[in-house]
Amino acid sequence: SWQAGTDSSFSIRDRNSQRYIGGLGLLNDKGKIQLGYILGPLHWGKGFATEACLKITELLKSIPSIYRIGSFVDADNMASSRVLLKAGFEQEAKLEKWFKFINQDNQPKDCILYKLPESFFVGDKITNKE
Repeated sequence: SWQAGTDSSFSIRDRNSQRYIGGLGLLNDKGKIQLGYILGPLHWGKGFATEACLKITELLKSIPSIYRIGSFVDADNMASSRVLLKAGFEQEAKLEKWFKFINQDNQPKDCILYKLPESFFVGDKITNKE
């Protein structure tokens, strides 16, 4: 999947200690990216997830075939919603009983769908001119 560009996973490490504190993953469906992240509870609220989202979306922005970057969060997870909003995402929809989170008794939860606005992709795309 990594070589095909359809599934990529990255570790998130503390800049000072290089200690592993979480991860970030991408699913690529022909240019439509689904982004997700997770941090250990000791590292919540310190800006690590926002920084990781900002860095990866800037990298993705330069890939011409990518036209959409989205994510979703448990509707009750306000901290994760704030991460995405700070990283430039906008709320697109609320989805009822959308996803079963294994760390929450595997019960269907309402989720909020986020996306980067189309304006994010305008102007900075690298184009192949021949």
